[in-house]
Amino acid sequence: MSTYSRLTKNPKTGKFEKAEWRDDYYERHHYGVIFPDGMVVDPWEVELETKDADDTVSHSKQKIQGAEKKAMDDKFKEGMKDVLKLARGLHEK
Repeated sequence: MSTYSRLTKNPKTGKFEKAEWRDDYYERHHYGVIFPDGMVVDPWEVELETKDADDTVSHSKQKIQGAEKKAMDDKFKEGMKDVLKLARGLHEK
C-alpha cells in the first residue's frame, strides 16, 4: 500500500491542487484521490490529470483499467450464474 501527494486537476474546480493519492482506498490497489476540500474521486471512474514540475500526465489509463476490471467482474458474475444453473440442473436429476 502506498500513499503520495501530487498536483492533480480537481474535476469540480478545474484547478490543479495538491491531492493525496491513497492506495487501497476502495479495494486492493484501487486508489482514491482526496482533494483538500475533502472530495474523494475514483480515478477508475473519472479521468484525472496530474502535473509534474515539467509536464502534465493524464491518468486515463487508470480509468481504462478500472473499466476493464469491471467488465471482467461482470463476465465472471455471468459465468458463475451459468455454473450455478448447471449445478442445479445436475442436482435435480
